[in-house]
Amino acid sequence: MKTLILNGSPRKDGDTVFLIKKLLSRLQGDYKIVDCYTADIAPCIDCRSCREKLSCPMKDEMQQIMSLC
Repeated sequence: MKTLILNGSPRKDGDTVFLIKKLLSRLQGDYKIVDCYTADIAPCIDCRSCREKLSCPMKDEMQQIMSLC
């Protein structure tokens, strides 16, 4: 099983990271952790390109994250 963990906390050693580590100790399979707080992800501009072309014109780290799904 593959698991994608999105961490939105600004704290590098806070409670969220503690819980993620606890989860990982029991998790089986592959996993990827994305630190959303520091990731280069632009806000959606509602151009609706994703509906028509099934792609986003914004070139940021979100394309890498979506490729993991």
